[in-house]
Amino acid sequence: MPEVLAYYRWHDAGQISAVKWRQVLDALAVQQDFVRANPQLVAHLADSRVRELTEGRVLQQAYRALWKRDIQSAHRLFRHVALARSFGFKELRHVASALLPFPAYRWLVGLADRNDP
Repeated sequence: MPEVLAYYRWHDAGQISAVKWRQVLDALAVQQDFVRANPQLVAHLADSRVRELTEGRVLQQAYRALWKRDIQSAHRLFRHVALARSFGFKELRHVASALLPFPAYRWLVGLADRNDP
């Protein structure tokens, strides 16, 4: 390959990647740039499928961040999903709560944790 297409990071703990909101959004930007620069390579895909493979991955990572209690990443990623309007009805509570300021979002997640049996 004549150009760098990806970077690979290795962490001392052996974990190749972790949910960090900036990494997820940087990967999205690269994907979107690729789609814009190479429309012929994705022309066979429906627009909904391209969106699922790009913005849809952000939603998946937002949930992963929430499950791992990386609250800052979850907040940022669900907020991105809200602004990109790439969510469905079942995600509404997570997306809407991410539009709150971070301290309120963190409080809500903590409240949910205390109420979870």
